[in-house]
Amino acid sequence: SSGINAEYGEEMRKRRRLAKEVKGSGKNVNPEELQIEMELIESQKREKKLKGRVSEMTETINRLTRNAELRQMQQDSYISDLKRTNNALTCAYDKSKKKHALSLKKLEAQITQLVAQHEKDTVSKKSSPSSLTVDSESNNRLSYFEERSCSSVGSHSHAEETEL
Repeated sequence: SSGINAEYGEEMRKRRRLAKEVKGSGKNVNPEELQIEMELIESQKREKKLKGRVSEMTETINRLTRNAELRQMQQDSYISDLKRTNNALTCAYDKSKKKHALSLKKLEAQITQLVAQHEKDTVSKKSSPSSLTVDSESNNRLSYFEERSCSSVGSHSHAEETEL
């Protein structure tokens, strides 16, 4: 409001000065002509002020437009970087997925081969009687040694108890 008051005061001083000039010139001036002249001067001042404001607004709009264009270019750059990174990650993921699938197939093949080998060994052991006798003899020997070691441990501990 102080800006408006200052403008009003300035306008009043100019009107008084113009009125003094007209009276000082000694011309007979019609008050309506004086009023029209003052309005013309005021409208010219308003026009000049408005042109200044329009010029400021045009500069502001141009500056905002340039900033918006720069931001758009940066965003486009970021988006293209993200797209490239996404493509690289997708390729790496697909490659890793294929590698994992291949190793999984190899493991499945090895398991299948081991199962087949085991079945073959099992069938061959069942079909050969000599292997059964060898196995039963070794089992008998194991049982004999297990019994002796258990009985000796038991008798040894029993002997220790009698000494005490």
